[in-house]
Amino acid sequence: MNLRLFGGYNDQEQDYSNFRGSLNMGKRFANNKIGLILNGNYQKANRSSDGLSADISYRSVTQDGKAILGYDNFNLSDQIETRLRYGASAVLDYRLPRGEIVLNSIYSATDRDEIRRRRRYRLASQYQEYDIRDRQNDTDLFSNILSGNHTIGRDLQIEWRTSLSSTSQTTPYLVSSRFRELGAFTAIDDTNLESIIGAAKNNLDETHLKEVVSDDMDVSTTNYTAQLDLKKPFKLSNTIGGYIKLGGKMRNDDRKRDVSQFWSGSFGTDDIAERYPERFDLDSRGRIRMSNFIGDFNASDFADGAFFLGPGPDVNGPHLSEARSNEWFKTYRNEPEFIFNPEVDQGDYQVRETVYAGYVMAEVNIKKLILLGGVRNEYTQGEYFAKVGSSAGDDNEEESQFKTRDTTATNSYNSLLPMAHLRYKFTDWFDVRLAYTQTINRPNYLSLAPFRQRNTNQRRINQGVSNLKNTASHNYDMFLSFYNDIGLLTFGAFYKEINNIDYIRQGVIVSGDPNLLGYQLIQPENSLGTTEVKGVEIDLQMRFTFLPSVLSGIVFSSNVSLIDSKTFYPFTRVERNPTRVINDVREGKW
Repeated sequence: MNLRLFGGYNDQEQDYSNFRGSLNMGKRFANNKIGLILNGNYQKANRSSDGLSADISYRSVTQDGKAILGYDNFNLSDQIETRLRYGASAVLDYRLPRGEIVLNSIYSATDRDEIRRRRRYRLASQYQEYDIRDRQNDTDLFSNILSGNHTIGRDLQIEWRTSLSSTSQTTPYLVSSRFRELGAFTAIDDTNLESIIGAAKNNLDETHLKEVVSDDMDVSTTNYTAQLDLKKPFKLSNTIGGYIKLGGKMRNDDRKRDVSQFWSGSFGTDDIAERYPERFDLDSRGRIRMSNFIGDFNASDFADGAFFLGPGPDVNGPHLSEARSNEWFKTYRNEPEFIFNPEVDQGDYQVRETVYAGYVMAEVNIKKLILLGGVRNEYTQGEYFAKVGSSAGDDNEEESQFKTRDTTATNSYNSLLPMAHLRYKFTDWFDVRLAYTQTINRPNYLSLAPFRQRNTNQRRINQGVSNLKNTASHNYDMFLSFYNDIGLLTFGAFYKEINNIDYIRQGVIVSGDPNLLGYQLIQPENSLGTTEVKGVEIDLQMRFTFLPSVLSGIVFSSNVSLIDSKTFYPFTRVERNPTRVINDVREGKW
C-alpha cells in the first residue's frame, strides 16, 4: 500500500489550494497465481491564465517589397479556472502454466469550472466588445481491456486482446453575455498596437448588452476492438533463424455530437429593455447598459501590466460579474426573445467507422544481417449522419426561418502498407540501419461528417466533406551507429513524402448556386501537392564510467537535427481585369 499527498501553489493567482493525492494497493493470492492492483487518485488544480490574441491581415507593401500587416481584431482575456481530476483503476491477472490472462479497468474524469472575461478590439467592424462566460465542462473515460498470451506446443506464441471503452464530454452549463460599444475608435493606425489602444474611446455609458447565449453540448464515443497475433520462431541452420508473425485486428468507433443553443437574438435584449424599462440603467437609445452587470472582480496585474483589461475606472477592473450575468439569464430565459438557434443545431453528427486490418511479417537473422519485412492491409468503412442547413428563402429571411434536414453519407477505402527494415553489423561497435515504411493518418470525425451550417447574416457556410482522403506517408530512413561501453554516436538521414494532407480552407464560393456566390466557404480539403520533409540528425550519448566515485554515474546526451520541408497552404487571391476570386495554394515550410 502506498499513499501520496502533494500540495501546490499557483503564483499567478496566489492560490495555495492546489492539491493532489493517490492511493495504490497491490497483492498476490492463491500461491501467486492471482494478482490484484488497485489505484485511486484525486487532483485539484488552478489553471487560470491571462491571454491575448489577434487577427492580422495584409494592408500594403513597402517600397523595398516588404508586406505591411494590420490588425483586424485584438483580444484580451482573463480566465479563472478550477480543474478537478479523479479516477480509479484495477488490474487483475491470472497466471496459467504457459501464459496469463489480464483484465485492466480504468475510470478517469475531469471537471472544469471556468469564468472567462474578455475585451475585444473589433477594428474591422469599428466597435469594441466585452464579454463574460461562465462554463462547466465534464469529461469521463471508462475503459476495459481483457488480454492474454499463451504458448502452445513447443514455441507457438499466441496473444489476444479485446477492449471496450467509452468517453463522454458534456457542457451541462454555459451562459455568456456580450456587450458592444459602436463607433468605438477615433482616427487609428491599425498597423500599430499602441495606436489602436490609444484610439479606443472606452465610452462605457454607450456600451450596451448585445446578446445572452446559453449552450449545451454532449459528445460521446464508444470504441470496440478485437485483436489476435500469432508468432512462430524458426531456425534453418546455425547461422539462419528468425520468426514469422501474422495477425488481425478489428476496431469499431461510434461517435455522436449533439449541440444546442438558446440565445436572445440580434435585438432581443433591446426588446426586453423596452418591456421592463424600470428594471435597468439604460443608455441614450434605450438599451441595457453594461453598468448593470459590473461586479467587484479585478484582474490584478493582468498580463504583468502590459495591457489594460478594463472596463471599470481601474485599468483592470472592476469587471463583469458572472453572478449578475447568470441571474439575468435565469430571470429572462422564458421571454419570447430567447429562441432556439438552428444554425448551431446543424453541427450535430454521428459517425460510425470500422477498420479491419491484417498483417504478415518475418524477421530473418543471417549472421551480421537482420532483415525485417512485412505488409499490413487496412480496410476502412464509414457511415456518417449529420444535418444540412439552409434558409427557407432568400438572404432577407429571418433567422427563425432556417431549416435543417438529415443527411447521410458513406465512404470506404483500402490501404496496403508495406515496410522493410535492414540492419547490418559490420563490427561489434558499428552498424547500419535502413528502413522504408508507409503510414496513414485518418481525418478527424468532424471533418468527415456531412453537416452544413449556413449563416446568411455573415454570408458564411461551414461544412464537412465525407469523401476526404486519409493522409499517406512514404518514409525513408538511414542511420549509422557507433557504440562501445562509453557511449553511442549516431548519424542519421531521413526523407518523407506526404500526400493528401487535410486542412481547413477558408475560401470564397465563385461558382454553382447563384444565391451562394461570394459566401465564405469553410471546409476541409486535401492538399493537391506533395509535402516533403528531409533532414539529418546527429545524436551523442556518453557515460563517464572512467571518472572516479560518484562522477562515474554522469551521463551526457546531446542531439542536433537539421530539417528542411515544404508543403502547400490554402490561399485565396483576387485578380483584376477582369476581377475574379481564385482559391489557390502557396508553398511554405511545413
